[in-house]
Amino acid sequence: MLNLHISSLLFCFSCPYVNKYLADRSQSVIRCDSQHCFHVGRDLTLFCISLFVNCSYNVIIQGKGFPDVNTRMMVRCLWSTLQIPILALVDADPHGIEILSVYKFGSKALSFDAHSLTVPVVKWLGVLPSDINRLSIPRDKLIQLTDRDKCKARELLGRPYIKSQDAWQQEIEIMLSLGYKAEIQALSSISFDFLTDTYLPVKIKHGRWI
Repeated sequence: MLNLHISSLLFCFSCPYVNKYLADRSQSVIRCDSQHCFHVGRDLTLFCISLFVNCSYNVIIQGKGFPDVNTRMMVRCLWSTLQIPILALVDADPHGIEILSVYKFGSKALSFDAHSLTVPVVKWLGVLPSDINRLSIPRDKLIQLTDRDKCKARELLGRPYIKSQDAWQQEIEIMLSLGYKAEIQALSSISFDFLTDTYLPVKIKHGRWI
């Protein structure tokens, strides 16, 4: 039996072997004082450390690119066991939305095993396409959508599960209308610590996720 205590502790699961070890332990007992579980879509070690210092009752799952099975199992295991909010921080681009969709709704390739891999309560914390104008992110910090990006965004809009998410649809349409995408790092153009000291704390405090 694995007795895992998570209290004021940061977990940054970038190692698939650790994820698989924990996810395979169906008899594990996990006790936790954490208030949220975050999925971070990039290798933001400095961000993770800063968030840990300022908001110590959180678990952070650090993803690397397209969601692998072990990381999805880990997120699912934490949610089903702890019943805490699962918030995702991804780039405001079609690829980031695709990653978010896999965690929430699953993938075509593994649709037969969706019940053990998906987390239907995942919320999109940021970065939202609507944040680009709302926060006045400088144009030179944005990336213009390519034809491939636009095609991907329209394809996402046509998916049945995206059609059931009005707020997601609106954000994708905003991105297409703007013609630009934004990476998480673009928020640092506002101020170096804007992401950790303002953006995330305010969103979490007021429940500004979709």
